[in-house]
Amino acid sequence: MKKNSNTMVVSSGGAITGVYAECHPLTVEEIMDLNFKIKNASLTLFKKENETFTLESFNRSLLPSYLETFI
Repeated sequence: MKKNSNTMVVSSGGAITGVYAECHPLTVEEIMDLNFKIKNASLTLFKKENETFTLESFNRSLLPSYLETFI
């Protein structure tokens, strides 16, 4: 990635869970549990500064709660 650039990635819950697990040490059971808690049509933001890769926000819904569904 170029310095001071923005990147958009559209993905599924499995890939998001995998990246999350890279930022936070999780057991296999925690990874599996987390994967089923990711909302459809949600937004997860990761931030890369220098060599640090961190989670900025996780599973933020873009839908009203009565329309939310999960993987």
